[in-house]
Amino acid sequence: MQNESVVRWRYDKLLLALRKTFAKKGGRCDADIIEECTEADRLILDDVGSGTSVDVAESDFSVRTLLAILDDRIEAEKSTYFSSNKPVEVLQTSFDERIASRIEGSCEIVQLVGRDRRKTPPCADHGACR
Repeated sequence: MQNESVVRWRYDKLLLALRKTFAKKGGRCDADIIEECTEADRLILDDVGSGTSVDVAESDFSVRTLLAILDDRIEAEKSTYFSSNKPVEVLQTSFDERIASRIEGSCEIVQLVGRDRRKTPPCADHGACR
């Protein structure tokens, strides 16, 4: 794992960065951002599917973006890590069956359970706050 490139994007920020390139002339283009995601040895996509409610579909742009990144990474056998508050079944509804199938077929799904640490003050578990 030494000398491997790692790229991390919160999924909604990735989409915003891509959309921002459409309005700019010069500078970074959408292909540069997609290439950053597809070429990295390890890609972390955080909060996938957080841009919509449970019963609401992602935009066509969002689906096509994730599909392009996943297809390239799966073909190149590169590691991709996802985090989402939605189970794969709900991601299938939010995105589509192709996305869910690729995630299920190429990933080990690890469900994290326990209390929501965002709802507990950081010092609650460790004594007095400083």
